[in-house]
Amino acid sequence: MDLVEHYRAEMTLRYLPIRYEDIIADQEGSVRRMLSFIGEDFNERCLNFTENRRYARTASYAQVTEKLYDRSRYRYRNYRAHLEALLPILEPVIKRLGYSIDWAEEMLPPAAKPAHVKQAASKPKSDAA
Repeated sequence: MDLVEHYRAEMTLRYLPIRYEDIIADQEGSVRRMLSFIGEDFNERCLNFTENRRYARTASYAQVTEKLYDRSRYRYRNYRAHLEALLPILEPVIKRLGYSIDWAEEMLPPAAKPAHVKQAASKPKSDAA
């Protein structure tokens, strides 16, 4: 990611960051932003891409023709426990991409909670400060 940031700082590049979650949350707004960025007018057919009759010559044909879905939204959160030791290294990149590592840990499934959270939850709370 630092390489991208370097090129953005050193070169005149047209760059539009797009997050999957933002497209899911506001498909039309995201499509309008993308089309505006490349200088194209909005067309309603862009929202109905699954109705395109042309064959997509790609190995991911099944995905290309599938309706927009949100089942992958925030899927990365399932791996927090496995990435816990790397979070200090990953945090700057995560933040630059518009994400946060401060997820509501109580919302994570028990198996995915970091060890320190599991331990804290099992210890009785004391009134001593």
